[in-house]
Amino acid sequence: MWDAARATTVVDFKKEMKRIKDIEAAAHTYLLAFQPNWWTRSAFSTFCKYDALLNNICESFNGYILEARDKPIIKMLEMKPPSRPKKLRRREPDEPRDSYRVSKKHVQIRCGKCHRYRHNRKTCKGQVAPKKGKAPAKNKGQAVGGGKKREKEVH
Repeated sequence: MWDAARATTVVDFKKEMKRIKDIEAAAHTYLLAFQPNWWTRSAFSTFCKYDALLNNICESFNGYILEARDKPIIKMLEMKPPSRPKKLRRREPDEPRDSYRVSKKHVQIRCGKCHRYRHNRKTCKGQVAPKKGKAPAKNKGQAVGGGKKREKEVH
């Protein structure tokens, strides 16, 4: 029965209905009691039932481009002909190559593991340096913002 309902062409639908009739005649007569366009895919109409759905989308787009309709069509921009690249100007000796990037010249590499210079963490063969932490708080038990309130002296 589901094969008949899923059939997308009339030929496939008739073939499946014949197969159902061969297996169970009562099921065949039961299915024929209902209109095929209610339950089988082959009888469904492929035409749009409601034109406003498509029309509303088109009208909203046309309203959006209303100002542009009166303007002339822009021609395609001409492409630049192929040629050799322009030569870069000669820079001053102290001028950086790229003024937007910072140079690493005269900066020593420092290891993040042992905090020594001239190597990085990946190539480090030294011991791990002790971590520099904050000094322990003296007033751990007190609330933030103070301790005991002082009474103002009245003179």
